[in-house]
Amino acid sequence: MDSALALEITQAVKEADPLVVPMPGLRREQVPSMRKAVEHVLDLWGHGLRSRDVTTVLSELLANVIEHVPSSSCTLILERYTWGVRLKVDDDCTLVPDLPLHEPDLDSDSGRGLWLAAALSDDLFFDGYSVRRGKRVVADFRCAK
Repeated sequence: MDSALALEITQAVKEADPLVVPMPGLRREQVPSMRKAVEHVLDLWGHGLRSRDVTTVLSELLANVIEHVPSSSCTLILERYTWGVRLKVDDDCTLVPDLPLHEPDLDSDSGRGLWLAAALSDDLFFDGYSVRRGKRVVADFRCAK
């Protein structure tokens, strides 16, 4: 890729707000690339200090889509605000799990993803009214610039 095109793409991503990425038929092997892309966007937006938390929560939410959403399809939305960033994952599954109130059994094979997402984000909630069908998982991350 030539440097002019790379600069143009970087500028477009830097100005993108929100960043919206449809992911039809998501597969596990795509998750690392999504983590890197989100990390890059956060750096461009000046919120790189929270990138590890954001990308870990992203991985957990995408793993839940792969595991629990029959179509394995979702849309990633990343928004920036003066207070930080908001990560949203929309899917077409109407089942809304309970947010864990207590630390899960660490020896269990499953059940830790949402607990970890809630622990790493400043706020985690479900918004069923913002999507036509299905649900939206929202994670907020406060970031000092």
